[in-house]
Amino acid sequence: MAFSVLFALVLLAWLLPSLWMRLSRLTLLDFFLLAIAMFFGAYTILDTMAAEQPNFEPVAVASVFVIVSGATLILWWFARRPSQFLQETSLARMRADWIGASRWPIIGLVGLAVVYRIITATMYAELGPEELSGNERDLPYWFTSLGMIVNVSVFPAALCCWGKARATQGPRRLYWFALAGLCALVIMGMGRRAIFALLVITGWDLLTQFRARRRLWLPLLLLIMFVPMMLMISNVYQAYRFATVRGVPMENMAEMLEEKSLLESAADVNETISNIEQRQAMWRFNYSIVDADLRGMGSPQWGRILIGGLQNLVPSAIYPDKVIFDTEAETQAAFGLERVDQSENIFTSTYADFGFLSIVIAPLFILLIVWACAHGERRLRDPFLRALLLGAALFLALNLEQSYMTPFGFARDFAFVAAGYVALRAFFRVARSIVRLAIQ
Repeated sequence: MAFSVLFALVLLAWLLPSLWMRLSRLTLLDFFLLAIAMFFGAYTILDTMAAEQPNFEPVAVASVFVIVSGATLILWWFARRPSQFLQETSLARMRADWIGASRWPIIGLVGLAVVYRIITATMYAELGPEELSGNERDLPYWFTSLGMIVNVSVFPAALCCWGKARATQGPRRLYWFALAGLCALVIMGMGRRAIFALLVITGWDLLTQFRARRRLWLPLLLLIMFVPMMLMISNVYQAYRFATVRGVPMENMAEMLEEKSLLESAADVNETISNIEQRQAMWRFNYSIVDADLRGMGSPQWGRILIGGLQNLVPSAIYPDKVIFDTEAETQAAFGLERVDQSENIFTSTYADFGFLSIVIAPLFILLIVWACAHGERRLRDPFLRALLLGAALFLALNLEQSYMTPFGFARDFAFVAAGYVALRAFFRVARSIVRLAIQ
């Protein structure tokens, strides 16, 4: 326990001041660092305080945090270097894209997300989470595809709505704030980490604006308010998580509201504490794999997890007989671990495939994501497409708990949404030309 807390405190003391000093110049890479600080720093300390602590093997604990710290040091070094290419992914530039993006595709994406939630409520309101999860593979292809589009686009749409609301006045500001609120409700249904990511980006926007105006007390107030706000959101989410499906209220929501009001749920800290006690911190999955490797219960797969997961990216319309390769289950089986829900992340995935080489492979993989986004931002000329790409990448960075297959899936879904946007834009441009010719 002492080892894990010590390394967590080192991560926080190292990364948070560094990020604060570069607040107005943050890039996509910095948000990967922030996610590491939160999930391997702050969450580790919370886990130590709230959850039961077994007898950890000190060598395995130290190995986990040496790998994470070493990989973080590589990322931190690149983030601190002045690079014009890296600045392509700066949030200051993305803020301009929020304002400059065309309003119609944003409104369309928000409407699509709302329609998706309505369809979900209509089709599955009578089912519980267990029944629905059992039917996931039997859902219509169009429905699951629509869900993937919503997942990759609703977060960038929310940021564009926020940016336009901040840049406008009067009724238009209320309109864009209302759309941002709708997006927030949809994002809330995707989990606490999703709403945490939204609060981080919008909080960054407010902090930088206040600092530029020399209202130094307002940033401090925002930081003080952030913790209880996130705690209340977590309490509400935990209280009703079994009464919703993908954020859509089910029939038993009314019964749960009768037992405890919304305000009572928000103030009940035990909701979040009980979840922390039951769900292990992210570093513990890393520890289980490293400990199993050191004990000889398993060994690195040398790319098998990566190659096996790539087949998941092939659309079922092209490969109807596709069998989903569960990277988390395969990792647990490879190291002789019990099959339980754990926090898969970039470091578990790369360690499962490459062992201690993950200290280099993990940061290289993240740098590849940043490079691809910077290259895309430099090539794209449309503000909406740039906001869509970087918004999806920020959502990916701040949600560290995922397989390293997820970035490939996001890239595929982004390409689909972008192609649809370009096709629709070309169609309407041609249609307008035809109408003008007909009028003349």
